[in-house]
Amino acid sequence: MSNEVAITQNTSIVNTFADMERLANAIAKSRMFGLTTPEAALTLMAIANAEGRPAAIAAIDYHIINNKPCLKADAMLARFQQAGGKVEWHDYSDERAEATFTHPAGGSIKLSWDLDRAKRAEVMGNPTWKKYPRAMLRARTISEGIRTVYLVLNWCLPCVCLVFNRGEYFIGPGWGRNGCGIGPVLVW
Repeated sequence: MSNEVAITQNTSIVNTFADMERLANAIAKSRMFGLTTPEAALTLMAIANAEGRPAAIAAIDYHIINNKPCLKADAMLARFQQAGGKVEWHDYSDERAEATFTHPAGGSIKLSWDLDRAKRAEVMGNPTWKKYPRAMLRARTISEGIRTVYLVLNWCLPCVCLVFNRGEYFIGPGWGRNGCGIGPVLVW
């Protein structure tokens, strides 16, 4: 039995702005995924669409932290592994998470997060830390490990470009003055 994973990606996803607005309103009205405003939902949909993913996936793959979209640790790990990254867990407990992250383009690093480090970083204010310390330590370890060895996932907000074409707005990667360069680019 093989441990290989089949990798598929749909890069043909393009939603009209009007479609995304309707979906954003429905998501905000439902209050699912912690999104309570159409603007927040629409922003996440634009990011997902720019990545070639269905707009509705944005609510599943992203958190809003301090009013900024950030890729969830589980989504980051899935993308890392789809891109050929590997993780070996050495410790996974309520006190410590330690793993080695390896990627062909970025090398390898072994790192850990423990409760003392989380306290020093002052990240334990969220009640989730008290209820699920192991999961929170795991998320911190994943985020730091992947951002260290795989720079492609080293940002919270990828390039998002709005393009006006034939009376509709489209969201997609690679459009605008800098292509898919640094930061958002808005083109009308």
